[in-house]
Amino acid sequence: MKIEKSHGLRSERPKAINSIDTTKLLSREVLNLLAQTCHNTWLRQREKDKGVSVAQGPEEVSNDDRKRVNAAIRAIVEGHPKTRQDVVALVAKSSLDPNPNHHDIERAEDLVKELEGAGVISYK
Repeated sequence: MKIEKSHGLRSERPKAINSIDTTKLLSREVLNLLAQTCHNTWLRQREKDKGVSVAQGPEEVSNDDRKRVNAAIRAIVEGHPKTRQDVVALVAKSSLDPNPNHHDIERAEDLVKELEGAGVISYK
């Protein structure tokens, strides 16, 4: 899968993964954080695409948000990514849609940033 620079990835040397803390990855706290991030990304995308204000969107995380997060986590655990770009690609491909699009890549970037912030992924 080709992920272009316009989707927020840098053209510099990929960050090599040192470790992925699967205990943190599977914690309820991280799962809830990722589901909320997934939902917030959808609200932002809907506002941009359809002009519907984020404030008008549902506040609660949906079952689809949770399904996307579960699929993303499964892809990370089973995919054994070596770089940050690998993680983003795996998460984007794990979307509920069989063919990832720019929304899936944007959501993947947002989820990976949250995993980094939560200390789940560390780099060499």
